[in-house]
Amino acid sequence: MKNLLFGLIATVMFGLAGNAQNLVKVGEIKNGAFIITEDINGIKEEWIKILEEQKIVNELSTYNIETSVDVESDNEVYYYLLAKSKDNILKVARLLKLDKGVFYLDSNPDSIQTGVTITCTGCGMGCNPRRRGRDWYCTPDCGSNCVKSVTVSSNVTK
Repeated sequence: MKNLLFGLIATVMFGLAGNAQNLVKVGEIKNGAFIITEDINGIKEEWIKILEEQKIVNELSTYNIETSVDVESDNEVYYYLLAKSKDNILKVARLLKLDKGVFYLDSNPDSIQTGVTITCTGCGMGCNPRRRGRDWYCTPDCGSNCVKSVTVSSNVTK
């Protein structure tokens, strides 16, 4: 019985440790502000590859942690890493997890919801990434000029 209990505890501990390895720290909440505190070059490189594959030549210049509310999921608050081009025509986003004031990117390849990168292109005054339910969309502020693409991301490391 002791061996069975020990085996169960060890399985749970290794499972939690394996899950923690898939989390990449991105930032923290400091004095109420969302701050990127870590080197996010791995994320930047992945997003550059995604843009190259989509033949998008615009460059990402600013990276921020943002928040929004999903009105279709009981006003659930969610957080995401958002990158924009200088002209705001290109926006790229990926969902973040918030745990005890720390933002994490989940790089678990089996986690479809957190492993999705969305790209919105088309206009500078809209076409922003948002979530509705479990899906990403681009706000329709600029009509048919707004183009969305979704990419299942690979493992991202620091």
